[in-house]
Amino acid sequence: MIPNLSNTTQRPIDSSPTIHPLIKKILRNRKMTEEEIHNFFNGSLSVLPSFYEMKDMPKAAEFLAGAILEKKQIGIYGDYDVDGTTSCALLIHFLKLCEGNENIHALQPSRFKEGYGLHESSIDDAIAKGIEILITVDCGITAVSPAAYAKEKNLTLIITDHHQDIAPTLPDAFAVINPNRRDDGHPQLGAIAGVGVAFALSVCIRQELMKRGKTIPSLYPLLAFVGLGSLADLAKLNFVNRLLVGHGLRAMEKTPYPGVRLLYETYGPSTKEYIKSDMVGFGIGPLINAKGRMEHPESALKLLTSHDEVECQNLLQELQIINQQRKDKQKQMAEEAIKIVERETNSGEHSHSIVVYRSDWHEGVIGIVASKLVDHFAKPALVFAKDAHTQGLIKGSARAPKGFNIFQYLELIKPLFHKFGGHSAAAGMTLPEDSLLDLKVQLNQVIEKDFPTGVPSLLVDPDLEIQFEDITFEFFMALQTLEPFGNGNPAPIFKIKDIVLEDFTILRGGHLQWMLGNGKTGFGKRAIKGISFFYLSRPGKMGPQQLLDLQNKQKIKLNVIAKISENIYREKRSLQLEVMDFILPATH
Repeated sequence: MIPNLSNTTQRPIDSSPTIHPLIKKILRNRKMTEEEIHNFFNGSLSVLPSFYEMKDMPKAAEFLAGAILEKKQIGIYGDYDVDGTTSCALLIHFLKLCEGNENIHALQPSRFKEGYGLHESSIDDAIAKGIEILITVDCGITAVSPAAYAKEKNLTLIITDHHQDIAPTLPDAFAVINPNRRDDGHPQLGAIAGVGVAFALSVCIRQELMKRGKTIPSLYPLLAFVGLGSLADLAKLNFVNRLLVGHGLRAMEKTPYPGVRLLYETYGPSTKEYIKSDMVGFGIGPLINAKGRMEHPESALKLLTSHDEVECQNLLQELQIINQQRKDKQKQMAEEAIKIVERETNSGEHSHSIVVYRSDWHEGVIGIVASKLVDHFAKPALVFAKDAHTQGLIKGSARAPKGFNIFQYLELIKPLFHKFGGHSAAAGMTLPEDSLLDLKVQLNQVIEKDFPTGVPSLLVDPDLEIQFEDITFEFFMALQTLEPFGNGNPAPIFKIKDIVLEDFTILRGGHLQWMLGNGKTGFGKRAIKGISFFYLSRPGKMGPQQLLDLQNKQKIKLNVIAKISENIYREKRSLQLEVMDFILPATH
C-alpha cells in the first residue's frame, strides 16, 4: 500500500457507477480478465504497491530525511526533456515544502553543450555551488565514470532513473533507485517514468520525516507533474501508471502552481466534463520539450517552479515563441528531407529504409523529422545532423512504423556506430560522417533479408466492430472513462460497417474532411463529419474522388476504420470520426 500520500479524500478518476456494455467488450477484446477490468476502474491510490519495495529506496529516503532536517545543500540534476524537467520541478517543490527555499539548487544540462546525462563537468558545477548532496532524476543509471568522480570529490550522489540498466556495472553512488536496475525489475513499478520515480522518492521521504514528528502537507498536487511527464515520455499505462497519470491530470484542475495552472488554462480541455490526455501529447508536452530541443531548457523549468504569476505569463510567451520556431524548423527540415528521399529513391536508394543527412540541420528536431518521414513513406527512417560535441561525427535519430523493431536491425550493424542506444521503435546514435554511405547500404541489406519486397504497412487492428447507430454522445462519454489514453492504453479504434461517403473537402496541409452517412433516407437518415489528417501524403491510399466514384459506380457501402472524437466549434459540440482508413467490402 502506498504510504500516507494524502490526508484528504480525492475525487476518483473514474466516477461511472456502471460499465457501458461496449466498453466492457473493448476491454475483453484487449484480453483483460474480469478482475483486471474491475481494477481498471478502481481509482484509489491506496492500492498502489509500496514504493519502498524499490532497491535503495529505504536507504535513500532515511538519509535524505536526515539531510533535510540538517539543512544540507541539495542539488537536483535532470534531463532536458519533459520527463526530466517535470522530475526536477516535482522534487524542487517537495524539498521546498520540507526545508524552505535557500538550500535547494536545480541543474540541467544543455543538449548542445553537455549533452544527455550526468557528466564530470556537472559534478564540478554542483561542487562550485556548494551542493553537498546531488540527486539525479530521469538519468544517471549509466553514469559509471561521473559517479566515481563524484565519490572522489566527496559529493554524495543519489541516482534516480527509469532507463534500462545497460552499463557494464552499476554506478558507485550512495543509492541507485531504478525499478529497471539489473537486480530489481519490479513487475508493476518497472513502467513508471523518471518523474514517477522522483514522486516515489518524495512519498518515502515524507514518510520518514513524519516518523520524526515533522508535518508535511499532502503531496497530491505533485501528481500534476507525474501526469505531464509520464504521458509526454510515453510511459506504458499499466495499472500503476494509469492511476498516477489519471490522478495527475485531475490534480491539474486545482493546482496551486501558477505555471501548471496557466498551462492547463491554455491547453486544457474545452469542456471540463472529462480530462483529455491529448492536451499533454499535442499541447503541453511539445511546448516544454521545445526549449530543450532548441536551446537550454531553463525557462521551461522556471515556468513549472515559479510562484510569480507575471513571471509565468512571460515564460509561457517565451516558450510559445520558441515552440513556433521549433515547428518552423521542423517543417522546413521535413520538407527538405522528403525531397531528398523522393529524388534519391529514383536512383535505387531507400528501398527498405530511409537515411538522410544535411550538415545544416538542427539536431534538436531530427527525431521529430524522422517520425514525419515514417508517416510519409511507411518505412524506418534515420535523420542525421552535425554532432555539436565531436568533430567529424554526425548525430542521428531513428524511428520506425508501428510494430517494426528498428533497434534489432541497427544492432546488427552496431560496429558502424560511435555511440548507440534505444528501443524497438526509436534509437539514437553517432557515427563518423564518412560512414554514412556504409550505413545506408548495410541497413537496407539487413532489412531486405527479412522483407525482400519491402517493409509491410501494418494494418490497424480495431478494438471493436460497431454500427453507425452506436455513435452517440452517450457512448462517447462512456469512452472517456477509459482515459487517460497513451502507450499501453490507446484510444479505441473501431470498424464501422456500411458507411456511405457523401462528399469530401480537401483542407490545407493535405488533410481531408469527409461527410459520411448511413445510406438511409427520410426519418432514419443520419450523417457525421470525418477528418483524416495528412491523408493525401499517405502512401498507398486511394484518392478521395476515386473512392467516391468507385462507391457510386459499384453501388457499395464502405467500412471505415476510425476513432470517435468530439469537435467543439463556437461552443457547439458535435461528434466526428477520425478516419484512419476506408475498406472496400470483401466481395468487391
